Amino acid sequence: MVVVAVVVGYRMLTAPLPPPKKMPVVVLPKPTAPTPPVTLDQIAAAPGQAIDKARDAIAARRASEQDRIDALAAGNDVPDKRALDTPPPASLTAPVPKAPAPAAPERVTSTSQLAPGVTVTTTVSDVAGVASGPFREWVANARISGVFQGTPARALINGRMVRAGQIVDDALGIMFDGVDPVGESLVFRDKTGATVVRKF
Repeated sequence: MVVVAVVVGYRMLTAPLPPPKKMPVVVLPKPTAPTPPVTLDQIAAAPGQAIDKARDAIAARRASEQDRIDALAAGNDVPDKRALDTPPPASLTAPVPKAPAPAAPERVTSTSQLAPGVTVTTTVSDVAGVASGPFREWVANARISGVFQGTPARALINGRMVRAGQIVDDALGIMFDGVDPVGESLVFRDKTGATVVRKF
């Protein structure tokens, strides 16, 4: 048995080796030069470089527009392409609508009887905005017994002391807006924003 094992071992050792298997050939890319590491100086210079590029772009656009202006001034043909893709200046200026002329001041006259044989005629003028008829009538018929200039202005209206900014008629939403000392008048405003000025 030992002889058989020796013979088998000898044959295995002396037997020719099988041909090696062919391995696939892998082509590696050519090595490139390593990229240099980014330094702190380069990082610090990046914003400045971006600003310089922006300045150069703006300067180029200005120069292009200046060339157009120079060509116009000299009477030459103007290049078709604008530096900025914006409409020409003529199309940017739209006609400005004219404000409507202020309406002529409206006058409202009211006559009140204070006592037998004593009547008072009050004229309210300088109606600003669109004041309603009841608003104008209320102001014309209001009894103004006293005016106190100061901060805040006060007036004795229909027997009641009212400060500037207070409501004087809840139903119509009329507010005593203040005193105009130059025009010697009281200013009333309603909830729509219309004002009526009455001389005192």
